[in-house]
Amino acid sequence: MDPHLYLDTPWYWFCRRFPNAKHGWKAWAALEERISGKKLDLGVYRHGPSVSPGTFVTVVSLRPQGVLQARRILRELGGVDVLLGHGLSEEELEALIARRVRAVAQLAADRPGESGTAIAHYAGHGQAINPDGTYR
Repeated sequence: MDPHLYLDTPWYWFCRRFPNAKHGWKAWAALEERISGKKLDLGVYRHGPSVSPGTFVTVVSLRPQGVLQARRILRELGGVDVLLGHGLSEEELEALIARRVRAVAQLAADRPGESGTAIAHYAGHGQAINPDGTYR
């Protein structure tokens, strides 16, 4: 697994595409449940192109170990791997990484001294992510 450099920092990631939004939701929820409490320092995002929203589940982290565990679980749940430039653009990946950076920074501000806390956040249907990791 090759890291993706974002702001000169190596980020590890994995993306899986599911047949439809319902399967994507189930995979996202199952992954969240299976990694809960494991302190893997992962960002887990359900997203997808406008023609099939919610069909992708992507994990991002500074640590490859958590991404490898999530990859194994997601592959057990079905779907197909998504490669950078073949279903997932570099801009989309970097927006998800920026979202993770923002989430970790906010968690550090809200809960000083804690790390690895799992927070499942459901942003709702139809939200779009900006390149800086904020939602539209």
